[in-house]
Amino acid sequence: MQEDEERRVSRCVEKLVGGPVTSLTRENRWRPSWVATVSLPGKDVPIYVRGARGEGYTHPLDYEANVLEVLEENGIPVPHVYGMCENPPAIVMDCVPGERQMTGLANDEAKRAVIDDYIAAIAKMHQIDVREFEKRGLRNPADPGDLQQNQHRTNVEFYRSLKSRPEPLVEFVLGWMNRNVPRHRSQRSFVTYDSGQFLVDQGRVSAIYDLEVAHINDPLVDLGGWRIRNVFEPLYDLGYMYREYARLTGTDIDHDVINYHTMALSISTSLCIAKQITQPLDTAINWLLWEVSGTRMALTAMADILKVDLVAPHRPEPQRSARSHAAKSMKLAIDALPIDRSDPSAAYRSAMASNLAAHLELVDHIGDAIDKANLDEVEALIGYRPATIAEADVALEDYVLAAGPEKDIELLQLFFRRNERNRMLLPIFTEAVAAGDVGPYLDNAFLPPMRDVMGGR
Repeated sequence: MQEDEERRVSRCVEKLVGGPVTSLTRENRWRPSWVATVSLPGKDVPIYVRGARGEGYTHPLDYEANVLEVLEENGIPVPHVYGMCENPPAIVMDCVPGERQMTGLANDEAKRAVIDDYIAAIAKMHQIDVREFEKRGLRNPADPGDLQQNQHRTNVEFYRSLKSRPEPLVEFVLGWMNRNVPRHRSQRSFVTYDSGQFLVDQGRVSAIYDLEVAHINDPLVDLGGWRIRNVFEPLYDLGYMYREYARLTGTDIDHDVINYHTMALSISTSLCIAKQITQPLDTAINWLLWEVSGTRMALTAMADILKVDLVAPHRPEPQRSARSHAAKSMKLAIDALPIDRSDPSAAYRSAMASNLAAHLELVDHIGDAIDKANLDEVEALIGYRPATIAEADVALEDYVLAAGPEKDIELLQLFFRRNERNRMLLPIFTEAVAAGDVGPYLDNAFLPPMRDVMGGR
């Protein structure tokens, strides 16, 4: 089956690029992708084949291909697109040389040069006439409020199609965002949305990448994305980046608008994994990490807008049950299993299992105390005590949906405490086990106030 797929990929690449494929390697990723070499007269050309994420995601694969073509036509550093494969669905593009973001840059001078190059590219990108993207099918809402929630509304619709249980925290954030859309801004441009992703080769930005959710919106959307990217893959001094962008473009750095779009992008994590976090999966710990980190960033950005100091809850004292040894033994058993070094994904799967076992050990030690604290708070809020956490979530979501803005700060503090208790149930992660792994950076997801960002703190 895999060989047949590789033959189909090779035939498609050869047809689009115009030469024989001399090598084809599938990447070890959750989405299908391949790196190929095509022999052309006098040179070998590296090619990247980017497969589809699967059913249910917000845009078809050719959406990103169209975006890349417009950007290349306007001088933005992106991979050249040769065309599309139908079976399997994939974009065939140049495999651009370079390392991710600031990887390998040893000194401040080199980092500053790369960041200046990147900001200049983003500023230039924001100046492209949005009608060029409209012609390729991108939506350009006339209403300023609709514009500000352009991709966000698509994400919410996707979440509604997946949701199978009460999500009171998510509903609180979504309701607040609906009531507080920054309608005073009419500036619009093409934005990458999940911004801050670029390749660096020989001290220059060789490509901006990952544009599958790019769209037309307020240009400050990308500045909000920098806040989130900086948590997991440090970019540079964000205050400097904002000031340099403002210098190049004359844009007003509106702190609240940046925070609003930081909220939109960070809560999109919970919107997109609404199904995964309700299912038994061998990668379950990964989705728990993303849920806690995404909601942390959304709540801290909201707190910055509301000028609220968030108060964390106390950590319960661990209480070992009569079966506490079982969870600990499970982790020891997993760690003792041999890892097949010939399988590139084996170490990742082993780490996921080991971290999940550590999570279950924490649930055994403090899970009951955390459930009690959450029930106590719901009882104080709604006036009666639900029998279970599931009943409490139903009641809390009903309360959120009926609450007015006068309850915003009280609910913000409550959901912050609940989310921090969820963090207590996750182990300490000391190293990344795969590209993009959130674990070691989870506790960086407290976003500082924008005034501190601008001051370099």
